[in-house]
Amino acid sequence: EIKMTKVLDGLENKALIPELSRDDVNYVIGKGYFKQKKYDLAISSAQKGSEKNKRYIQARYLLGISEYAADKGQAGMKTL
Repeated sequence: EIKMTKVLDGLENKALIPELSRDDVNYVIGKGYFKQKKYDLAISSAQKGSEKNKRYIQARYLLGISEYAADKGQAGMKTL
């Protein structure tokens, strides 16, 4: 996920990512940032997911633990 995060985040033309895949891509990028301890970037990526995505629950969990790890405990608890 870290390698994938570096590749996808470095992509200059994000329009190349199909719209149907964007939520999944943001989730993978968020997980990669979390593993790199870049919690604010993980938060930003996790927030981009839509409720219609199959990984919405996982993205919300990632958001909550990223907020907690970024010393935003109250926000993390509320998200979780």
